[in-house]
Amino acid sequence: IVKLHEYGKQTSVSGLGVVINARGVVVTDKSVIAGLVSNAAIYSDGREYRLVVIQSQINGDLVFLGPVISADQSSSTSPASFVPASIGTFPKLGETIASLGGIDAGTLGVGVVDQIITAGASSTPTAISTTIDSSKVLTGSPLFDLFGAVVGIQTSSLSSKSGTEFYLVAPVKS
Repeated sequence: IVKLHEYGKQTSVSGLGVVINARGVVVTDKSVIAGLVSNAAIYSDGREYRLVVIQSQINGDLVFLGPVISADQSSSTSPASFVPASIGTFPKLGETIASLGGIDAGTLGVGVVDQIITAGASSTPTAISTTIDSSKVLTGSPLFDLFGAVVGIQTSSLSSKSGTEFYLVAPVKS
């Protein structure tokens, strides 16, 4: 999990992202980086990397960002390596889940899956609704199953009156 912000301005965190592979690629909601001149991420070990957009969903919420590795960061004495999140499968209705949020201090939201959301006439799940209090999440916050695998990401376009909705990340894995 990374904190995303304007490069050189670590005090102004704009949201969270999830590292999805060993190259350090981060997925988050487009709104997290909207308006930033130069994107950067603080990884869990405290390292900061500038990020560039690799791919963005045309009619969707997600954006994929890759770290810019400088010569000194990629040297053989200290190669850049990243620990990706474990990506889980689709959660089930009634399953207990948890989300991380918070900018300065971490917050934990716990709830259950209360609805599986499908796109239009399709029966393929695209999002889930949870009973997690929306004050416990940020845009880009990850949603975890009880095994610690990431199963969703909160996006700005998903809202709910009673809880928080998350975009499913299982399709993102491929």
